[in-house]
Amino acid sequence: MATLELTTEQVIALVKQLSFESKQLVFSVLHADLQGFENRLDTETQEWLEANLDEELPPYDWGIAGVPFGKPIRYSPGQGFVIEGGKTIV
Repeated sequence: MATLELTTEQVIALVKQLSFESKQLVFSVLHADLQGFENRLDTETQEWLEANLDEELPPYDWGIAGVPFGKPIRYSPGQGFVIEGGKTIV
């Protein structure tokens, strides 16, 4: 079979010319074709989804300096988080 190369825009333009019933058929075929892609996960995503997150994680090692000091913040509706005495974080 010869390969027909069309851009996405060309395919969309052609589909727009179809009858409603033909568009439904195209949609059904594409939906069935894409079903397999929904269920395929890359290895990293699969590992994250299967990870046991029920157990408590060990405390973070902040090193010799310990936990860094931070600035107090507050939430201002319509403005977002505001660092007290500092600049606004959006």
